[in-house]
Amino acid sequence: GRERGEEMESSSVSGGGAPHGDVSQSVSQFVDKHMMLRLVQFLRQTKSYSEEDIVKAEKELVASTNLFSRKVELGYPQSEVDVKSEEFQKQVQELRGQCEALLNVLESEETMEDLKEGKNFNIESLSKNFGVQPEELVPLLSLARATYESGDYAKALSLLDAYRTLSPASERDQQAAWGKLAAHIMSEDDEGAAIALSQLKSQVDAITPANTMNAVEQRVWLLHWALFALFTPGNSSSGPVQFADTFFFVQQDRDRPSPPHYLEAASLRAPYLYRYATAALVLSKRKKHLDKLIKMLELERYQHSDPITRTLEKLFIHHDFEGALEELEAAHDILTHDFFLHSFADEFRNCALMLLFEAFCQVHQSIDTKFVADKLKMDPASAELWIVNLIRSCHLDAKIDSETETIVLRRNYPSVYQQVFEKTKGMFFRSYLLSNNIDKSQQRLAQEAQQPRRKNFH
Repeated sequence: GRERGEEMESSSVSGGGAPHGDVSQSVSQFVDKHMMLRLVQFLRQTKSYSEEDIVKAEKELVASTNLFSRKVELGYPQSEVDVKSEEFQKQVQELRGQCEALLNVLESEETMEDLKEGKNFNIESLSKNFGVQPEELVPLLSLARATYESGDYAKALSLLDAYRTLSPASERDQQAAWGKLAAHIMSEDDEGAAIALSQLKSQVDAITPANTMNAVEQRVWLLHWALFALFTPGNSSSGPVQFADTFFFVQQDRDRPSPPHYLEAASLRAPYLYRYATAALVLSKRKKHLDKLIKMLELERYQHSDPITRTLEKLFIHHDFEGALEELEAAHDILTHDFFLHSFADEFRNCALMLLFEAFCQVHQSIDTKFVADKLKMDPASAELWIVNLIRSCHLDAKIDSETETIVLRRNYPSVYQQVFEKTKGMFFRSYLLSNNIDKSQQRLAQEAQQPRRKNFH
C-alpha cells in the first residue's frame, strides 16, 4: 500500500467544473492510486467526463505503479514499459534474496499448516528451526508493497499478514496496517476490509495529541479509505453504520487532551465528507448522531452543501417539508453518479422518505393521503400501502380513515404523575451522592485543621 504521509499528486479527471456534484478530484488527494483507478473506471461508465479526460487521468495514475500491461493498453511505449518491467523484476529478485529463508517457509503450504496447528508461527520458532533472521522482515514488507504495486493484491495481502504476525511492535506497523487495508479493498474482500479498517483506526486513535497535524491528516486519510471499504454492496447493512460510528467517534481520555476528532478533521481538510456522513446516518436509520450532524451542517454549509446534505437541512433546520422533498429528488442525480453511493441510491431515497414522513407526523394530527400520494408521485392505492408499511416500521400510533382518506395520528402524552416520577426517580441517588461528597469534604477539612501549620521564614 501507499506509505502514509507521502503527498500524492492530484491525479484526477479534469475539465470545466464537476458534473453531477463529482468530488473525485478532491478524493484523489487522500487515496491510493489503485483505488483511484477503480473510481475513474466508474466515471467512464457513467460518462461523467469525456473519454479524453478519462484516459489522461488513467495515464497519470498508472505512471508510478507497476501495472505494466495497463500502461501498454494506455499507449505507453512498449520499449519504455519493458525497461521498467525489467527493473521491477530485478528489484523483486533482490528483495526475495534478502528474505529467502522466510519466503521458503511462507511459500510451503505443508510447513505453514504444521506451524499454525502447533502455534509455532512466530519469529523465535522460525529462527530456531528454519534459520530465519529477524532482519528479513523489513525486506518482506518492501516485497509486499512492490507486489501490491504490480496489482497482485492477494499475494501482497498474504505477505502483509505474515509480516504483521511475525513483526514485533515498530514504526512500520502502521505502514503495514495501511497496506493491509488497501489490499483488502482492492481484493474486494468487504468483510476483511471492515476488520482491517477497525484495526487501523485503533492505531490512528493512539496518536498523541502533541502531534496534532499528523493526527488530522491520518484521520482524514482513514475516512477516505473507509469510503472504499464500507460503501460497498457487500457491506450494505453494516457499512454505513461503521462509517457513521467512525465519523462521529469521540475519544474519551481524562488523562490527556484528545487530538481533533474525525468530524473536526473532515471540517478542516475535507468538508465534502459531510455528504457521506449524511448518507451513512440516513441509510443506517439511526438517530444517535443526528443532532450533532444537523448542527455541523448548519455551521459548515458555506464550506460544502449539496442536495444530500440540504435534504436534512430543509427538514430539521428550516422545517420545510416540501423543500426537503425537492432536495431529495435533486439528490438522486448526485447519488447515481457517485462512486460510493450509486448502489445505495434507491435505499437512500426510501430511508429519507421514512425520516421525512416521521418528522411530518410529529407536527400534524391528521394527514390527507391524497396529499402524500401527490408529493410522492404515487397513485392513491400505492401511497396508502406505503403509508401502512411506514407506520408499522416506525411504530407510529396511527390509523387510516378510509372514508375521509386521512391518516389520524394519536398522541399518547404521559400523565402529570408519570412526568413527576420520571423527573424525580433519580433524586434519592443524587441526594446520597451529594451528602456523601459533603461528608468527605468536611472530613478532609477537619484533618487539615488538625495538622500543624508550617512557619514561613522570610
